[in-house]
Amino acid sequence: MIQKGLVVTKALIFMKAMPLTTGHRDLIEFAKNYADEVFVHTDFVTGEPMVWSRLDALKAINGIQVSYNWDLPQDPAEEGFWEFWADYVNIEFGDLGIDYVI
Repeated sequence: MIQKGLVVTKALIFMKAMPLTTGHRDLIEFAKNYADEVFVHTDFVTGEPMVWSRLDALKAINGIQVSYNWDLPQDPAEEGFWEFWADYVNIEFGDLGIDYVI
């Protein structure tokens, strides 16, 4: 429980979790040990398998907030890839005051 008046730390994790593995869960637990609030963001590409089961598995983990999006750029070699993701992170998560990106 977070006590009123204390600084709240926040962590953001990006993952595909296709499928959600023990390693993904360990990464989330690692983040939960370092931050008071943990946000996990995943994205799906049209045609990928297990979309809803992946999302449900993430949502079933206690102590995290889950968000997702569809068909975001996947290839760092594509022109504008890094600029897109920098803008996306600022727009989607900039107001959260993220302390750690894991």
